[in-house]
Amino acid sequence: MVNTVRSTSGARLVADSSFVDETTSIDVSSIDTIPDYDDVVSTMSFGSVKPRPATRRADRPIRELTLPGHVGLASLPEQFMKSVTRNGFVFNLLCVGETGLGKSTLVDCLFNTGYEYRPRMHHSSAVKLETNSYDLCESNVHLKLTVVSTIGYGDQINREDNFRPIVEYIDAQFEAHAREESGESRLRAVGAYHDARVHACLYFLCPTGHGLKSIDVACMKVLGTKCNVIPIIAKADTIAKKELQEFKNRILRDIEANELKVYQFPTDDESVAGINALTNMHQPFAIIASKDFVRVGNRSVRGREYPWGVVQMENEQHCDFVKLREMLVRTNMNDLCETTHTRHYSLFKHERFQRLVKDIERIREENDESNDSDRSFASFQKTEAGQRLTSKISKVNNRLKVAELEIKRKYALLQQGQQELADKLSKQKSNLIYEIEVFHTLKNRLAKAQIIKEEPAKRNKLSCFPSTDGDSG
Repeated sequence: MVNTVRSTSGARLVADSSFVDETTSIDVSSIDTIPDYDDVVSTMSFGSVKPRPATRRADRPIRELTLPGHVGLASLPEQFMKSVTRNGFVFNLLCVGETGLGKSTLVDCLFNTGYEYRPRMHHSSAVKLETNSYDLCESNVHLKLTVVSTIGYGDQINREDNFRPIVEYIDAQFEAHAREESGESRLRAVGAYHDARVHACLYFLCPTGHGLKSIDVACMKVLGTKCNVIPIIAKADTIAKKELQEFKNRILRDIEANELKVYQFPTDDESVAGINALTNMHQPFAIIASKDFVRVGNRSVRGREYPWGVVQMENEQHCDFVKLREMLVRTNMNDLCETTHTRHYSLFKHERFQRLVKDIERIREENDESNDSDRSFASFQKTEAGQRLTSKISKVNNRLKVAELEIKRKYALLQQGQQELADKLSKQKSNLIYEIEVFHTLKNRLAKAQIIKEEPAKRNKLSCFPSTDGDSG
C-alpha cells in the first residue's frame, strides 16, 4: 500500500513531465508509453495563442546532507504506517470463467472464510457481472475486498463478444478514477470514494487437456492490456498428474503463439526474487477448491474425498493452491495494486488523452470545412446562376411564409370554434343540472302531498270498525 500511494503521486508528475524540477526522481520503467506534453500541444490548435514551451534547467547532482542532530525524519515511516493502517487497504479481484468452474469456492478458500452468495441463474442470454464487497480484518489490519464474478460467461452459442461487458466494466472503473483525480468528482474529499479498479484477474481455464479455447484466446488478449491476468486451471483433480503437466505446456505454447500478456510475479526485488522466479515456472496454476473438510489422520483439512483417496487442497503435491495464495495474497498483493496504477491505468489515461486530442482535431476540421463551405456559397451567390438561385429561393420562402400565415389563421379559427362549442356545451350542462334539481324538488313535493291526502281516508276506514270494548263489558 505504501508503494501504491507513492506511485499515485509519481503518475501525476509523469503526466506533467514538462514542469518537473530536476530534483524529482521518477521511475517510469514499468510504463509502456507516456505522451510528452510538448508533442501533444504541437498537435493541437489554439488559434492565434500558442503555449509557451517549458524551460528546463541543466541537470545538477543532488546534494546529500547528513543531519548533525535529531530532527524527527525517522518517524515518517511510522506515521505513514499508522495512516494507511487506520484507513485500511483495498484489493479488487475479478474472476472470469465458464459456469461451474468453482470461482466462488476458490475465493472462499483464498481468504479462509465463507461468503454468502445468492443463488445464480445460469441461463442468461448475455454475460453479466456480480460485485460483492467485504471488510476483512486480520491482526488489526483491515482490507476492503471486492470480488467481481462473471455470470453466464461461455453459456451462449455465439460467444464472440463475451468479453465486452468485462472490458466495459474495467474501463468504467478507470474512467471513474480519472474523474476523481481530475477533480470532477468530490467523493475523495468527503471520504466516500472507493477505488474500484481491478487489481488482479483470475482467469479460469476448463480442464480439457487440449490447450486454450478460442474464447480464452480472444478474452485474454484483450484483458491482458487492461489488468493483471493470472491464468489458472480449474478442477485440476479431474486430470492425471502426467496429463496435467502436458496440459500446462500446451497452454504456455498457446500463450506464446498468440502473444497473450499474463502477469509475471516480479523478480526485481531481492527479498522475493527467488520465490517469485520459481513460482513463475509453475504457471498456469492447477487449482483444487473445496468448501468441505475431510479427516486425514488427526487433522481436518479442506479437500475432496474419493473412494480411492483424499485430494488435499493445501498439499503442494496435489495442486498449486498454496503457491497461488502465497503469491496473490501474502507476497505480491501490493505489486498487483502498483502495477495496475503504473502500467494499466497509465496506459488507459494515455489512450484517453489521445482520444481527446483526436476529438479536438475532428471538431477543428469540421469547423474549417464549414467555414470553407460558407465562403464557397458566398462566392457562388455573386454569379448570375447564384443570383437566379437566390431569387428562386426568395420566392419559395415568400410562398412558404404566406402558407404559414394561412395555416395559423385557420388554426386560430378552429380554436375559436372549439372554444365556442365548449362554452355552449358547458351552458347546456348547467341548464340540464338545474332542470334535474327542479324535477327532484317537484317530485318530493308531490310525494308529500300524496301522503297528506291519504291520511284522512285511512282514519275514516278505521272508524268503520265497531269497538270490542262494549261487548266485553
